[in-house]
Amino acid sequence: MGGVFSKASQKTPEQIEREEKEQYTREFLRNPRQFVGRHCIEASMSRMGVNGHTGGQRQFQITSFNGFALSLCEPFAGATQIIEAYFLRSSYLNGNEQTLAGNCNYMFTPVFSGCIFIAWREVGGVIKVDHLNPNSGANVAQVVGLLQNINLNAQEILYVLSPTFGSLANIVAPHNITQNITQTDTYDHRANVFGVRAPGTGWQFFSRTFN
Repeated sequence: MGGVFSKASQKTPEQIEREEKEQYTREFLRNPRQFVGRHCIEASMSRMGVNGHTGGQRQFQITSFNGFALSLCEPFAGATQIIEAYFLRSSYLNGNEQTLAGNCNYMFTPVFSGCIFIAWREVGGVIKVDHLNPNSGANVAQVVGLLQNINLNAQEILYVLSPTFGSLANIVAPHNITQNITQTDTYDHRANVFGVRAPGTGWQFFSRTFN
């Protein structure tokens, strides 16, 4: 005996396509920490449009490209699954800082390939994140100055990710950072950082390394 299906249960091709596009965003929102632990998310500014180049508090989705890798992207028209997040943008031979003081509970960074990431608590409790990117020997002094400024103004240094290679490999050292650092990680090729704000525990930061 054949089943009876109501018209309301039948999805249109447009609905099916949208659900497929939003699959990874939906999975991320269901359990962000688990998702990031299982997947590498490339935050390529070329794929993120204006959202990637301006940084700050933005709207994103997670999509696949090349059939296997995942990337942040701008929400497509009619999207129902949207990630509200901070994006700490990158500028070559420069440093970028983002204050995590709004309503977003997530933070993403671009891919690091020799840069330093620092998350720190300012006096008064405000959380700031820095992407130090003067990635050449001639600009090491600039990075040292930025580190010492953070060290001077921080109430607490929460997390540091630094490379094991290149001109910035040994910059996060006791003569530049005198405060205790809650957590440190290193990477030897490429990495990015994901931040999540959980009720009762505040901001936590995790790095993911990949080829």
